[in-house]
Amino acid sequence: MEQMNLKDTEKYIRSYLRLKDGDNPKYTTPGISETTSESEEKTDTKPYEPEIISDYFQPDLIIKDRNTIYYIEIKNRASLDAIAHLNFYCYLAAKKNKSNTDRIKIVPVLASKTIDTQNSKLAEEAGITTIKLPWDLVIKNQDVKFPATSRVKITSDKSWKVVSRLLKGQSSIRQISKKEGVSYGWAHKTINSLIDQNIAEKEDFSTRITDTKKILNGIAWERPMKNLLHKEIFVEFDNSFQAAVSITQNLDSAGIPHAFTGRTAGSLYTGYAFRHDTADIYLNKNDIKTFTDNFEYSYFTDENSGNPTVKLCIYIPDRDVFKETKIIESVRIVSPAVALLDLAGMGFGERDHTTELLKIYAGI
Repeated sequence: MEQMNLKDTEKYIRSYLRLKDGDNPKYTTPGISETTSESEEKTDTKPYEPEIISDYFQPDLIIKDRNTIYYIEIKNRASLDAIAHLNFYCYLAAKKNKSNTDRIKIVPVLASKTIDTQNSKLAEEAGITTIKLPWDLVIKNQDVKFPATSRVKITSDKSWKVVSRLLKGQSSIRQISKKEGVSYGWAHKTINSLIDQNIAEKEDFSTRITDTKKILNGIAWERPMKNLLHKEIFVEFDNSFQAAVSITQNLDSAGIPHAFTGRTAGSLYTGYAFRHDTADIYLNKNDIKTFTDNFEYSYFTDENSGNPTVKLCIYIPDRDVFKETKIIESVRIVSPAVALLDLAGMGFGERDHTTELLKIYAGI
């Protein structure tokens, strides 16, 4: 959004929300300002500067009114992406302020000139306040973090080969192209995108990652693992490790491609926080029925209701995850690169686990 138009737009939004104009706010991206109620005397004229929740995405405008923080997206036309971005950012903000939920109220706001019925309904269901902006307000939206000329999806198959190689240590474009089997042009484009986003920087003829936090945030946003989840079933085993060993032996014998991933693979690589009640596995879609027919535990009765079971999350791969599998402790698991990608895609609930894998990633 053009800086020269932010002041007029903010005034309109404040009027709609019935907020008092702030004193000399800074207009940046995001724009951040503070206001007080009519009954409160403002003693600090500095703009409100809340903790930036995510370096990967920020709202166009942030306004604080006493104990309420408004996170505001400003668009010519409301879109599903804008709703999703705003909803995700406010989710992160709520988690960051979990200990202050009794004092801080977070309000997501989507201000746009047009919004269709479907998106309006989605915004309402997501708890987002929508504001209809006047037609004569001039708004020019721009993606500050990802210019259209340089943005590359870091989780695509080819891009992740480049990124995962850099996570092992600094490397040149030519080295990455040769080791990962991607074209020089694509490696060059991906690295330039990382540099544009302040995720990496060049050192002579090599490139190194400078901000792994942005990468993890980007993965969680671009490729959430829940999008690959096909179904969850229960299998009758004492714990998830026992289940993984038995399933590996049986599927290997049957020649069925498979690989454990996510929390299961991460724990086997790191030895950190093994989940005994849940396992994550990749299967081809055509093999899932055969697998569930043989393994799913679905006959719960009064007599067997106390039998030990493990929840098995079955994912359908979006790339070739079976080519570079490894056997660790008799369990077939995905490569370290795929394990890291999938763990990060499980979001902030598995952030500690992902960080542990990242610490040893260069050495495995």
